[in-house]
Amino acid sequence: HYSIVDIELQGGLGDVDNFYKNIPLENSSLAVEKITAVKHADNNSVWVIVRNLSQPVNEYHSYLVTPGGVNNQPARTSCLSNIPLEGSGGNSGQKKVSPDSKYIVAALNTVHGGTEIGQFDNITGYINNLFNFIEVILGTPYGVEFSSDSRFVYITNSTPGFVNKIFQYELSLLPDVNLFINSAVNLGTGGNATALQIGSDGKIYVARNYKYYLGVINNPSLKGLDCDYDSLGVYLGGPMCYRGLPQFIQTYFLRFEYEGKCSGENFIFTPNFNPVPDSIHWDFGDPGSGANNTSNELNPAHTYLQSGIYTVTAFVRYPDGRNETAIREVTVTALPQPYPHSDTLICKGSSVSLQAESGFDSYLWSDNQTTDFIMVSDTGSYWVEAVNADGCIGRDTVHVGWHPLPQLTTDTIISPTTCGNSIGAITGVNIIGGTPPYNVFWLNSIGDTIGTTNNLYNLGVDNYELWVTDDSGCNNLIASFPVQ
Repeated sequence: HYSIVDIELQGGLGDVDNFYKNIPLENSSLAVEKITAVKHADNNSVWVIVRNLSQPVNEYHSYLVTPGGVNNQPARTSCLSNIPLEGSGGNSGQKKVSPDSKYIVAALNTVHGGTEIGQFDNITGYINNLFNFIEVILGTPYGVEFSSDSRFVYITNSTPGFVNKIFQYELSLLPDVNLFINSAVNLGTGGNATALQIGSDGKIYVARNYKYYLGVINNPSLKGLDCDYDSLGVYLGGPMCYRGLPQFIQTYFLRFEYEGKCSGENFIFTPNFNPVPDSIHWDFGDPGSGANNTSNELNPAHTYLQSGIYTVTAFVRYPDGRNETAIREVTVTALPQPYPHSDTLICKGSSVSLQAESGFDSYLWSDNQTTDFIMVSDTGSYWVEAVNADGCIGRDTVHVGWHPLPQLTTDTIISPTTCGNSIGAITGVNIIGGTPPYNVFWLNSIGDTIGTTNNLYNLGVDNYELWVTDDSGCNNLIASFPVQ
C-alpha cells in the first residue's frame, strides 16, 4: 500500500491525505518485507520494487513514482526462485538495490532459502536474473546491505539457536558468479544479526535480535576483516533490539557520490541534490592541497596525494533559499610499493634476483615479465608495477650497478728473468679501490695458483694473472703481467 502526504496540511507540517491513504499497489499484496526503492536514471523519479509471491511464478514488480504520481502498472520480471504461498515461512528477509543501481539482492528467509542476485535496469525497471545461491550460507539469509561504493554486499543468515553470521561478498567481481561466491568472508557470529541498514555516516548498522546492542560495520568499503565489525557498536540504553531496522534509499543519505580509490588519481564528485543547487561549495578535507582544497563546481575533481580517510563537506544553497550541508568520509587507498628497497650492486659477471613485495594482484616489470621477481645480470634501471586489490597501480624503480673494481697503482715493477732460470719478480704491487680488505692470488698460464701475497719472486718466463677478492665478495681479474 501507499499513501500521499500533503505537505500543506497541519499548518505546513504535512499529513497523510485521507483521500489517498493505504492505496493498494495492484498485484503486490504479498510483498511482505520484500520492498525497496532506488532512484530512476533521470535522478528525479524513483523505482519502488517489490518481490511478490505471485502464483504460479513469483515476480519482481517495479513501480515508477514520478512527480505526477505512482504508475500502478509495474515492470514485471519472473523470479529465479518460486516460494509457495503455503508453508513458506512468508516472504520475509530484506531486498535492496546497490547504490550504483546496478544490482539487486534479495534474501529469501524461508525454508526454501537462498539469495537471489540480479542486474537492475534503472531505466526500464526490469531485472536480469543472474543466480540464486544457497550452499555458501549455511542457514536462511535475512539481512542485506551494500557498502556506499557498491563494492561489497553484506548478508546475514540465521541458523538454529540464533547463532547468526555476517558474510561479506565482493560485488565488484560480478557477473563472474564463481569469483563472487568464493569471495565470501565470514565476519564471525553476528550475535543474532538480522536486518542491516546503512546510516548517514556510511556505517552499516546491524539489528541483533533479543540483544541490547546494535552491531556496527565501521568501514564497509574495506575488504575482509578490515571492515571492522563491532557487535557491541551501539548500546540501546536498556531497550532490547529485535529483527528489523527502518529502510531508506541510500542516496538520501549519500547526498553526493564519488569515483576514485587511489592516492595520486582524480576523485570525481557527483551530487545527488534535488533540485539542482543554485550554488555549491566543496571542502575536500585536504588542507595540505592549499587552494585546491575547495571548489565551487557542480561536479568537481580533487587529487589526494596521501592515503587516508578524508571528510568531504558540500555546502548547498537551493533556488528557494534553503541551505543544506552534506558530509561524507572518503577513503583513499595508498599506491602499492612493490619494491621499497634501495639500489643494489652486484659483481661483474654475476646475477641477482630482484624480488618485489608479495601480496599484490599482478606485476609487470620493465622487461615485460609478470612474475613477482626477475633475474638480472647487467647494470641499468629496472622498474616494476604492482596492482593491489583496489586496482591501484604503484611503480618503483631500482638501479643495479657493478661493485667498484679494485685497481693497481702505477708502482708495479716487473723484473725479467734469464734463459733457463727463475729469477723474475713482480713487486711494488699496491691495490686500491674496491672494498677492502683484499684477498690476493696469482695464477700462471695453466691456471695454477702460485702465490697469495702482493709480490711474487722467483718467476720464470710466463704470463701471470693477478686476481683480487675484496670484501664485497667479488672475484676480479685486476691485471696480467708477462715475465720474459
